[in-house]
Amino acid sequence: MSKLTAGRKKIFFWYWLPFFIYAGFIFYLSSLPVRANLDVPNLDKVFHIGEYIVFGLFFSRAMQKSFPQTSLAKYYFWVISIAFCYGFSDELHQLFVPNREFSLFDVLADIFGAVCGGRLYGLRAV
Repeated sequence: MSKLTAGRKKIFFWYWLPFFIYAGFIFYLSSLPVRANLDVPNLDKVFHIGEYIVFGLFFSRAMQKSFPQTSLAKYYFWVISIAFCYGFSDELHQLFVPNREFSLFDVLADIFGAVCGGRLYGLRAV
């Protein structure tokens, strides 16, 4: 096995696999039919933001390790794009789950959380 192949495997297992496992965890949570009965308005948005902060942290970590020469603008483009695509598809998925619904505001909360996670990770131009 060449050094390049070994390095790619290491990057995948240490950086991308945790991201994919966490994305699967989000999918699992959104497939649960039980909705919390919340008395606080928009508290679910706080949960979405928190959930996607971790998503953004994992994604930013993997991106930075895989593409260290990428500019800050490109990192944020990818963080926002992936958060939008995954959040939107997750909301579509909830249309098929009993007691769940699609919400564009949830998608916006997801994007906000992912950007915060990327920022917390410390995305920077290299």
